[in-house]
Amino acid sequence: MSLSLLLIILLGSSSLVYLLSIASPLLAFNMTSEEKQKKENPMSILICARNEADNLSKYLPLIFAQKDVEFEVVIVDDASWDSTADVLEELQASFPQLVVVKISEEQKRTAGKKMALTLGIKRAKYEHLLLTDADCEPESDQWAQRMNIHMQKGLVLGYGAYRKEVGFLNKLIRFDTWSSSSHFLGSALRGRPYIGVGRNMGYSKEIYEEAGGFKRHYHIMSGDDDLLVNQIANKDNCSVCIDEGSFTYTAAPSAYSTWLRVKTRHLTTSPLYKSSTRNMYRIKHGSLLLFYGLLIVCLALQCPLWQVLAVFIGKTLIQLLISMPSIKKLKETDLLALLPILEPVNLIINGLAIMRMKWSKTISWK
Repeated sequence: MSLSLLLIILLGSSSLVYLLSIASPLLAFNMTSEEKQKKENPMSILICARNEADNLSKYLPLIFAQKDVEFEVVIVDDASWDSTADVLEELQASFPQLVVVKISEEQKRTAGKKMALTLGIKRAKYEHLLLTDADCEPESDQWAQRMNIHMQKGLVLGYGAYRKEVGFLNKLIRFDTWSSSSHFLGSALRGRPYIGVGRNMGYSKEIYEEAGGFKRHYHIMSGDDDLLVNQIANKDNCSVCIDEGSFTYTAAPSAYSTWLRVKTRHLTTSPLYKSSTRNMYRIKHGSLLLFYGLLIVCLALQCPLWQVLAVFIGKTLIQLLISMPSIKKLKETDLLALLPILEPVNLIINGLAIMRMKWSKTISWK
């Protein structure tokens, strides 16, 4: 067997060991009896909306349908120029728990959501804050209550999923979301939280204030979720919630160009992660890039095809076995059969997003 094939086997094995070390806590996740008995606290559900009239009309009634928890809903109208203000006025007549904070175009000083979130947090009545987006649909009427139970430590990370639709792009986006979520949720369960997503997460005002809010990264547009978690989360203050009914769902981008812009915007925060987080990403993506790169090298050097296929199939089968419980837990089972295709394609998309981030000078929130 050639040296290249030995290196491929080594890299494939290391990437699988890494995947198992992160994913395994997620597989065994179950709410403890101690957590079930904890008393829920009243909470403020916080949503920032910029030109979201249609989504607010559709999804806010589902937010107000949440059961078994006391809550208010704070909507920050972030300088919208559509009919968002009219929609919110109508909803206030039906839902007295709705609080609206308005930002005018003249008042808006920064791009992104940080100014809106800062004002929303100041206006929130309760200590516990549950965050989601205007285009997100809670999986059930128990979403808020189940996230609330796990917020006892001060910070809770949930799963913000994309809806299943036809087409390869939808599967690719959901694979990317499942893959990254499996890692950050599994890592948090191991006591090493590093990021969260604003579509489904919560924290206390105390934790937010101890971090100084968004001061450390107020100068960049993104990072209101992942950078904040990367800054403040540790094994003592962070929990995970992937209980039945606790997910949120939103529509995935319908065009590759749109998704590439979204990924590019998210990548702008990565240079500000802790060094341990950046190193973890280097190990994860570097091992995969080397694995597929060496496969191509072996084919170019005309190594025996059966050996190359044996390595690829062996890694794929083990990866499928490792990934199956996690994919079931996060309800993405239709992705399993396409995993050998989705993984390398996703690596290419990530590479394009990195190049776009370095070249682009104008990246906007909405």
